[in-house]
Amino acid sequence: MLLAGGDLGIKTWAAQALTDGHSIDIGLLQLRLAYNPGVAFSLGATLPAWIVFTATALITAASRSTPGGRPAPGA
Repeated sequence: MLLAGGDLGIKTWAAQALTDGHSIDIGLLQLRLAYNPGVAFSLGATLPAWIVFTATALITAASRSTPGGRPAPGA
């Protein structure tokens, strides 16, 4: 819960502080705001939402179970 709250807080800050092409230079890093319209690496950006949702659900279900139908150890 703490991580989710921190994530939302950082996203809110970034959306406000890095708008209109602004960037923040913090030494070795330069922070810029960018949006990803797809899933990973913009894959799925042009696919209908129901296809992306269905594929995500199938992958999640497959990764959480073993051939015996029981949850994978540690899942």
